[in-house]
Amino acid sequence: PAPPAMATRITQLVNVTLQAELGQGGPLTEEQVLELIDTGASPGGPAGRHWVLDPIDGTRGFVGLRQYAICLGMLQEGQVVLGVLGCPNMPVAPLTDSDGGSDAAGRVGTDGIGVLFTAQQGCGAFVAPLSDSGIPQQHISVAESSDFSRARYMESWESRHSDHSFTARLGEAAGITTQPLRLDSQAKYGALSRGDAELFLRFPAASYREKIWDHAAGAVIVTEAGGRITDAAGEPLDFSRGRWLDLDRGIVAATPSLHAAILQALKTVPQ
Repeated sequence: PAPPAMATRITQLVNVTLQAELGQGGPLTEEQVLELIDTGASPGGPAGRHWVLDPIDGTRGFVGLRQYAICLGMLQEGQVVLGVLGCPNMPVAPLTDSDGGSDAAGRVGTDGIGVLFTAQQGCGAFVAPLSDSGIPQQHISVAESSDFSRARYMESWESRHSDHSFTARLGEAAGITTQPLRLDSQAKYGALSRGDAELFLRFPAASYREKIWDHAAGAVIVTEAGGRITDAAGEPLDFSRGRWLDLDRGIVAATPSLHAAILQALKTVPQ
């Protein structure tokens, strides 16, 4: 159970939000709020509508004062149709190599820090500073380029989430000569979608099983920004199977041309 002080604070926030947004009447009790939270136990699947929430995506990044994200996606008949990423430590300006490190949280509260990404299937992807009110209106798209040697690629900060030596060999096989940008969380999907980088590679150990809440929101944002995201065999990520993503080896998210080059490299680079 939640610590009493935390549960009380959450109950207060829920009631303030309900009153402000919906004009609800009497406040919910702490027990009612906790019961509502416990109803969020959907197994997912191919039928109906399911919300997919990761309240702190990139937990180690959050603890390490690096990047993290609050991620919300909506599944409709097994398809991700809506995605929202809140990235409190991410700069509004393009990412630099230092933005993945432990000094990221120290800039929170200053101008130009904190980003919100949104996308709806068929409607494009958008971005805004977290400090703005309202829905993001600035349209974003991936940065397509034919010069792969200068392409920037991203991977997970944690090596247990991706084999860094393998992704380095993949990048080299595709002609990439730059060093990777390592970030925690689905903030990488947002960075790819607004053109901060051209590629995100994620190849964990074979025993690791991907979960839908780690990718749902980011996947639709990348797609709506004009990028491609598949597993290593080139198959789209299948969010209709429940809570798990059972896929071929790893995940490739990139601009269309670089995505094709990485799939070719996967045929020749041993893992």
